[in-house]
Formats: sequence, structure tokens, C-alpha cells
Amino acid sequence: MKPMLWPLLGLVRFFLALVVAGTHLAHFAPGNAIAHWFDGLSAFVAVIGFLVVSGFSIAASYEKSPAGFYARRVLRILPLYVLAIAAAAFCTTPFGGKVVFQDSGVLLAPSSSSVLQNLFFLQGSAPSWVKRQFLWMFLVCLAIAVGVVPRLAATLEALMLAVITVLVWMPGISASPTTQFQATGFLISAAIAAGAWIVADSYRDSPWLGARPAPLNR
Repeated sequence: MKPMLWPLLGLVRFFLALVVAGTHLAHFAPGNAIAHWFDGLSAFVAVIGFLVVSGFSIAASYEKSPAGFYARRVLRILPLYVLAIAAAAFCTTPFGGKVVFQDSGVLLAPSSSSVLQNLFFLQGSAPSWVKRQFLWMFLVCLAIAVGVVPRLAATLEALMLAVITVLVWMPGISASPTTQFQATGFLISAAIAAGAWIVADSYRDSPWLGARPAPLNR
């Protein structure tokens, strides 16, 4: 596999996470200019892109050091995940159990049932990652990580993102060419698709149905 600029991918992942976080500013500061700018971006596309970039990064990490990989992921993710759930559960406590927004209604403290569902990934009574695009990306990235047809998996991932760019965002631009949300979504989606194609092309020396991943340089 060709050397990849992992620090650059890390910067892309940071930007996508910033888009997701920034779009929530509108709930807390509806009249703020920065919040308005973030609100015009596509948080959904940013989430998809973050998952794709993270999937390739995780695959590289697994290839580099497979021993103890899953234990490292658990220690890296679960403590922060539990801390975030705890923070969300008690964030309204200093405000008497609820936060009233000027234009966005009322934020109430989550119920104990909701906390438990989030803790065990059971939001909505089903695992939250078992949902269409997210399940597809999870399976594709898993295939790359464990070396099961990585070239085919990476190519299918890139093809899916290209189809989303063309069939989801291009019609929106045609219908509303001056809408910031549509234009931003298209540009982010196109950039993610282009990056996915670059990753897929880097597996060109691997067989389509081969079980051994190409070496990843990090």
C-alpha cells in the first residue's frame, strides 16, 4: 500500500468531529453567527465521513499491532464513553433538572432507562449501530481490519460514498443551488468519496478476493 498521510487524516477527522459538535451550537446560542455558520453544514455527512476515516485508521492500527488490539480499543473508548453518558445524565442537575432554551424547547434529564439503553448500545430497543449505512460501514471496515477481501471491501465502500454523493446531494443542489446546507453536504461527501477511492486504489496490488491485506504504512 502507498504511504498515507495519517496526520492529515487525523486533521480531517478532527474537522468532521468539529462540524458535528458545531451544529449543536444552534441549540445553545441560536443568534450566534458562528452557530449559524455551523448550522448550515451537514452533520450527517460529517458523521459518515468520520466513521469512514476512523475505519481505515483502525484497520491500519490492527495491521501494525494485532496483538492486544481489542483490549486497547476497549480501554481507549469505553471509559470516555461511560464518562460522557454520566455527564449527559447529570448535566441538568445544576439547573434544577431541566434546561430551557430560547428557541429549542426544554432539555430534561434522561431517565434511568435511557441511560441504561445508551450504556449498552440499545437506544430504541435495538443496537444503534445496526442501522443501514452504519451497519454497512461497520462490516466493510471490519473486513478491511481483519484482512477479509480488503480490496473488494474498500472499493465497495468508495462506490457507496460516490453513489451517495451523486444520488443524494446532487439533486439537492439542482433544486436549491443557493442553499448552503446542500452545497456543503455535496462538497464534504465528494471529498470523502475521493479519499475513499484513493484508499481503495492503494490496494490495487492485492487480489480482489484475497484474504491478506496489503501492508499499511503509518
